[in-house]
Amino acid sequence: MFENLSDRLEGVFKKLRGHGKLSEENIAEAMAEVRKALLEADVNFKVAKSFVARVAEKAVGRDVSKSLSPGQQVVKIVHDELVELLGGVTKQIELDGRQPVTIMMAGLQGAGKTTTIKACTGILNFEEGDILIDGVSIKEKPLECKKQMAYIPDNPDMYDFMTGIGYLNFIADIFDVPEEVRDELIDKYADAFEIKDNLGQLISEYSHGMKQKLAIISAWIHEPKLVIMDEPFVGLDPKASHILKQMMRKMCDDGGAIFFSTHVLEVAEKLCDKVAIIKGGRLVKAGIMEQVKGDESLESVFLDLEGES
Repeated sequence: MFENLSDRLEGVFKKLRGHGKLSEENIAEAMAEVRKALLEADVNFKVAKSFVARVAEKAVGRDVSKSLSPGQQVVKIVHDELVELLGGVTKQIELDGRQPVTIMMAGLQGAGKTTTIKACTGILNFEEGDILIDGVSIKEKPLECKKQMAYIPDNPDMYDFMTGIGYLNFIADIFDVPEEVRDELIDKYADAFEIKDNLGQLISEYSHGMKQKLAIISAWIHEPKLVIMDEPFVGLDPKASHILKQMMRKMCDDGGAIFFSTHVLEVAEKLCDKVAIIKGGRLVKAGIMEQVKGDESLESVFLDLEGES
């Protein structure tokens, strides 16, 4: 999202050079590009609209700081609003506790779930606070953290020129999984997900569901301590979803942890030990599942929180 936003703004900022004050016309042009970038990054329409309105209100008519160019002034305003949009004052999501533990993160589209997950995995940098994986900072020692975790994005991007088995062996090589261990795990999970006969095919020939199954197998193949998943049930048939839930519970029973986002609240309510609900980039409620939902359903609690201004 941020790279796309930067590219869009670069051309606009060039036009702002030489201006001593930010006018409605040049701000409107810049905000149109910001809006496009946010929507292309799958940010909720209402969130994007509100964000652009706040930036425009603060920027129009503002005298340009002597230390900043007009373009840089807009960058600063956009930056400050992005920080506020993505959480403002740092708040902690406490994921530690007695094992087993499965933590679900819920929120509407554009709430910040994928952004949070990418920060947790070291894909997206962040300025304030820290994220610890088994006591190790993802900012200070990213490789050490990544050795202990596996990540499944919401839309698995794989090397289409590889075969399924080639990709799994590639991942196993990265994590130094012994040949006999990887062979056993590949057979086990490929049989469970019923794709063993398809492992010789090119990934480019796989359906979305098959790619999702392959991504799950690749995540479990090095037996990580932590698995982080973004909408893992999307694209899976009921049988595959059931198998994944069994794998998640088995991993936690063996001392690992699961952190994932999902919009399937009924499933999460039965599966998870803890829940974190975010809204507009902010953590609005978190804790043990039973304590968060009380006598209500998780769906009722979630909708009540989303309805609050």
